[in-house]
Amino acid sequence: MQSRLNRARLIVLAVTVIGWLILSALSGLITEAIWFNHLGFGSVFWKVLNTKLVIYAAIFTLTFILFFLNLKLALKHQRDYDIIDSALPPVLRLYRQLILSRLPYRALNIFFLCIGLAVAGYTAYRLDTGWAVWLQLVNRVPFGIADPIFGMDVSFFVFVLPIFETIRDILSPLLVWLLPVTFTAYLLFNPSQLIGWRRTKLTFGQRHLLILAGLLFFLLAFHILLKAFRLPLHQNSLFLGAGYTDVYVLLPGYGLSTLCLVTLGMLCLGSLHTWRFKLTLVTGLVSLLIAGISTVALPPVVQRLIVEPNQFAKEKAFLEHHINMTRYAYDLEKVEERQFPAGTGQLDLDKFKATIDNIRLWDWRPLQLSYNQLQALSYYYSFHGIDVDRYLIDGKLRQVMLAAREIDLSRFEAHVQTWTNTRLRYTHGYGLVMSPVDEATATGLPLFLIKDIPPTTVTGLSLERPEIYFGELTGDYVITNTNIKEFDYPQGEDNAETIYQGTGGILLDNYLKRLLFAARFKDYRLLISNELHRGSQLLMHRQIVDRVQRIAPFLRLDEDPYLVLEDGRLYWLLDAYTTSRYYPYAAMTPGWGNYVRNPVKVVVDAYHGDVDFYVVDRQEPIAMAWQKAFPGMFKNIEDMPAGLQAHLRYPVDLFEIQASIYAKYHMKNPLVFYNDEDAWKIPEEKFQSETVTMEPYYTILQLEGHQEPEFVLMLPFIPAKQIANMVAWMAALNDPPHYGKLIVYKFFKDQHVYGPMQIESRIDQDSEISQQLTLWDQRGSRVIRGNLLVIPLEGAILYVEPIFLQSEQSSIPELSRVIVVFEEQVVMARTLDEALAAILGDRQQEIIAKEEWEIRPSEEPPSYQELAALAKTVFDEAIAAQRQGNWALYGEKLAQLEDVINQMLTLTSTVEEGDHHGEENEIEEGREQHAEFDA
Repeated sequence: MQSRLNRARLIVLAVTVIGWLILSALSGLITEAIWFNHLGFGSVFWKVLNTKLVIYAAIFTLTFILFFLNLKLALKHQRDYDIIDSALPPVLRLYRQLILSRLPYRALNIFFLCIGLAVAGYTAYRLDTGWAVWLQLVNRVPFGIADPIFGMDVSFFVFVLPIFETIRDILSPLLVWLLPVTFTAYLLFNPSQLIGWRRTKLTFGQRHLLILAGLLFFLLAFHILLKAFRLPLHQNSLFLGAGYTDVYVLLPGYGLSTLCLVTLGMLCLGSLHTWRFKLTLVTGLVSLLIAGISTVALPPVVQRLIVEPNQFAKEKAFLEHHINMTRYAYDLEKVEERQFPAGTGQLDLDKFKATIDNIRLWDWRPLQLSYNQLQALSYYYSFHGIDVDRYLIDGKLRQVMLAAREIDLSRFEAHVQTWTNTRLRYTHGYGLVMSPVDEATATGLPLFLIKDIPPTTVTGLSLERPEIYFGELTGDYVITNTNIKEFDYPQGEDNAETIYQGTGGILLDNYLKRLLFAARFKDYRLLISNELHRGSQLLMHRQIVDRVQRIAPFLRLDEDPYLVLEDGRLYWLLDAYTTSRYYPYAAMTPGWGNYVRNPVKVVVDAYHGDVDFYVVDRQEPIAMAWQKAFPGMFKNIEDMPAGLQAHLRYPVDLFEIQASIYAKYHMKNPLVFYNDEDAWKIPEEKFQSETVTMEPYYTILQLEGHQEPEFVLMLPFIPAKQIANMVAWMAALNDPPHYGKLIVYKFFKDQHVYGPMQIESRIDQDSEISQQLTLWDQRGSRVIRGNLLVIPLEGAILYVEPIFLQSEQSSIPELSRVIVVFEEQVVMARTLDEALAAILGDRQQEIIAKEEWEIRPSEEPPSYQELAALAKTVFDEAIAAQRQGNWALYGEKLAQLEDVINQMLTLTSTVEEGDHHGEENEIEEGREQHAEFDA
């Protein structure tokens, strides 16, 4: 009885363990399907899954049939030999009698079956990831551009050629391994089938191996044919694409090699009944000789003896193909070139007021430090990144910088990171911080347009739903609407709490769902927790880049999403790219391929988690293919709310790629391109004490011929090999209806326009500025030189560089000075307005600006005792603000206290120097009196 009970327990335990393993294996797939359906993308999930299953099944079936059938055939006729035993060699006869006669052939069939299943499973698992390529093939659309060698539409290379290469990658290992494996099977289990290859009549096994050899020759011919089609993607010594030698030597050589290999394959299949050993051998040797000469030996000889002595003349036509196709691939054919008459304009502040008022003084790196110090307001909040955008505030277009305040759970101490805290209570970030790009407080801190918790905003901005459940730091799943209220934000000595009112979570309304998600996350507390109920929601895939990538893995996403405040709500905007490395003749960009577009914008609701895909370029072929593959997934850009459309930005990543390509491929003339006569490059600038490549920057410019100021992304160019003067600048327009338009403004070649590093050198060579920067460094302050901005103003060029100071005692950088360079004038002042006034010749304003950052001997400075009393007062005010939970005021008081302490330190050093000089004066007076006495 006891043994039966123990057996029953073992059976129950085994069933439970097996059931849990199966559930764990399937839970990921099932919960992912639930999540896709919840977001409204269920059709996308099932389309991708079905495509994967079909591909897997096809590869599995093909591999299994090839391996199992061929191994099974190797056992055929093992007892009915085509030759008598007496014809067998003695060793083979002995092998038959001792081993083959005793083999369990049923077990061999099972063994071959297992081999076939194992190889088929591995091959299908390794190669089923090409589902996106198959979907693109089925839904392909033409590019409307033909490649210059074969005259085929570019869609053949982008959509069809990858499929052919995938088929080759599937078949190559199968046939390459199948022939020796089958031969080995014959050798071990049916060796008599391999005797007598020189006889006219072949055995079954010999015919079998000839068929496999013929298929292998056909596969090699297919491989060579694909190499011919890849010539427009071939990187030669001069450019990417087929050159003179490739077209006139290598391409015909590939054709001959293909023809020879096809002939060999046909000869193998034609010899199944009448074996022509000598003919096959001679044909094989001739084919090998032809292939070796035409594709290996001859091309380098032609390249060295014919092409290189007269390279440009031979490669001119192909170089022209390369230039044109590269410009098409990176959408540079649409670039509008204009002349910019530098030095002909005046610095008219009234005319360019919109531009001057939006010059970005704040560098994002010091600003991020300031945000985290002044507005994090609690140790678990963090600002992950700084975004640049524009908003209409009080009827004026203002460029601003902003960041989301998110919870960073990694900042909690270990004992606080409980399951209840990390999954049920601390579920979301709160609000954002926004500041204008061109303003600072009197102490050099950001001037906030939106700040604090709860958020306070200026006129024209409102934030009604500040909670951030989906963001950049929201990596883990959380459960809302539980018996535990969620932490909302700190409020004095207590905390404000909330209950999620959104629709971004999956309803845990039955025990099966809880079981599935518990298996997926390997978290038993999802099953046993009493804090969950039927109304609880599970929010997963909350990190916005990961969230979008899971829905659309076929799109490449920009790594810098940006936050948008619209109609009182927070949204994330992401740029999605379509890329390819199969665009013929186009230059490659490392990590991207040789074709890049940004046809899709993605919007993620920071509260509800809703994801919407909008197509901004309806003519982009790859995006059109995905629209056909997933109907209903993409929306037209006209369907995007107008408020969000107003915040569309031209992506920095794409602009950097286009600018780096255009720096060389603006040279359309093949001779100029070949000699590299007019190549450009992106300039360098100084950040802190390092020299770095200049980054594209957003600004608001009044472009010539445009009625209103526009939000643009721009970057200057300098010559690649000559002096570092500026030769052009590129701008990408961001505002409708000109969104996406690229304009390059070129300076006249007989004009000298200072480049960024030349401006940096002029700043370093200015004795007053250099002396002041050195003095700050010596007094314990860290000098941070921000981004140097080149601001074109209709014939005039203005250069602006902010200077930040960061003391050793504080990590809050302060915007301390602004350096402005215009023509031959270099001015440093406390504010941009003061610097511009000095540039324009307002001597009084210039004197005031200098006096503010120099010691004023005519004024009586505050005493040490007065500064100490002021420090005590400010400290008491900071403590009072901390106790009240007013963290913004607390941060301002700390900054004010730091300023007072710096004044005290300065006063102390001044007094010490004064005492030292007083002692020297007394000694000198004593010497003079002693000399008079001697006289």
